[in-house]
Amino acid sequence: MALVSDMRAPSSERTAAWDLPRSELVLSLLWASFLTLLIAGPWLLPGYLFGTDWPGPRHFGLSNSIGSSIPLEAAMAGLGWAVGGELAGKLLILGSLFGAAFLFLLLAYAILPWALTRLRGMLAEPGGRSSVGAAVAFVLIGIASPHMVLITGLLAAVLFVTHTLAQREKLEYMKNSGPWIVVAIALTGIASSYWIVPLIAGRGYEGEVIATTGSGQLAAYAVVSDRSFGLVPNLVGLYGFWAEGTGRFTSMKEFVPFWPFVLAAILAVAAIGVAGVRRGSGRQLAPLVVGLLVAASIAVVLEMGISHPVTAGVVRWLDANFVVYRGLRDAGKWAALLALVYSQLFGIGVATLLGLIPTHMNARTSRDLAIGVATGLLLAMPLYYGNGLLFGAHGEIKPSQYPAGWYAADRLLASDAHPGRALKY
Repeated sequence: MALVSDMRAPSSERTAAWDLPRSELVLSLLWASFLTLLIAGPWLLPGYLFGTDWPGPRHFGLSNSIGSSIPLEAAMAGLGWAVGGELAGKLLILGSLFGAAFLFLLLAYAILPWALTRLRGMLAEPGGRSSVGAAVAFVLIGIASPHMVLITGLLAAVLFVTHTLAQREKLEYMKNSGPWIVVAIALTGIASSYWIVPLIAGRGYEGEVIATTGSGQLAAYAVVSDRSFGLVPNLVGLYGFWAEGTGRFTSMKEFVPFWPFVLAAILAVAAIGVAGVRRGSGRQLAPLVVGLLVAASIAVVLEMGISHPVTAGVVRWLDANFVVYRGLRDAGKWAALLALVYSQLFGIGVATLLGLIPTHMNARTSRDLAIGVATGLLLAMPLYYGNGLLFGAHGEIKPSQYPAGWYAADRLLASDAHPGRALKY
């Protein structure tokens, strides 16, 4: 949304999402609400939501080990106490979808677009306010998923390089932006120290995950190829998640016949956006666009991981020598960065295409009709490509109740003076 505004306004007139004209902000919120209900509407029916390998939580509480998600767990525990586990779980999903174990990763991805605007703000106009904004973004992502902190950190590093190279006075830019970047890193480290320190010490939830992750997990969670198109097209299409090869769930591509053609159309629109930043008011986006392209290329390479002989050696070396990288486990998490890049470049492409129509059509009626038709088609492309999520994932995930005996056992344990002594079998 902010990027499209930048295509139409000079640098001095850039606005953040919350500074948009009221009409545009209301329309954006209505659109986000519409998509959220289109996906999660069926999940609002009575019952708990169960995933492939996670149960619908009846109770929310703090884990026994220190982890990055403690603030979010505490918030969910309070919400669960107030409204019950069933409603609290659904509110978590709705909140994650509106912004954008697996639920927390979804929440982290929902924060990514906002985090990108904070990063861009700090790099474009270094200062105290923008530095704090970037730090807040990283802290929130860390609470939801430390894995995404690593991914966002790579994006931030690449964007810093591209913004530096775009400056005429590179050394002066580094002198001005460097201290504020250090401030952002320091604030992030201090606010996240409750999980970073245990992680470094090999303790806490994240430390336990890294300690138990070895080469076996690297192979078990490797991305998979498409039977017809191979590995790279599958990953570029945002598919290839390791569980696709297990038959545990229906792949999203099953809901998108001829997905390679739709993907090609989406990438074509993104390419038009990339070409558009080379001229006119779009030039101010060049450092951002170049950074996104570089970050996407790195993400694809790392996502290929050990599944491709060209990248296997590099990824095995990273896994062996960088402890934090080992904590990612499944390479498919890098698709989150690729999806973010698609969303930004596609938006720029849409703004470029719609901006070309008035320059090529004189009659107002024909021009308005062409813009309306083009807008509808452009909106339909990503909706169709991601339609596997619509209507409660087409019934793949739906609310259901626990067996009656489970509720009886729950009441029995709750009435026990020593419920922690129960033996599971």
